[in-house]
Amino acid sequence: MEITMWMAYVFLAIAVGTEIVATSTMCFTKLKPSLVCIICYVICFYSLGMSLTHIPMGIAYGTWGALGTAITPLIGYIAYRQKTSKAGLIGVVLIIIGILLMNLYG
Repeated sequence: MEITMWMAYVFLAIAVGTEIVATSTMCFTKLKPSLVCIICYVICFYSLGMSLTHIPMGIAYGTWGALGTAITPLIGYIAYRQKTSKAGLIGVVLIIIGILLMNLYG
């Protein structure tokens, strides 16, 4: 299967989404969340690898890691009622700015 640039970004989005789900369900004391976590990480790493066929590693890995880091506190707030400090929120904003700069000027 020939992967286009558009498909590479779809694979990157899948990698980000499944990494967030995997991180959010990481609880190895219960079977179902553990299975979801493991399956999502397998899909995540496969998708990230597929995205690397057209996206430079620094941009793909930076985007994947930064979006996962930036979105995870939001999931923590919604699902687990965890609060983030002002300094933490500023850090998330800086991560997003960094992603934009890497993708625009890479």
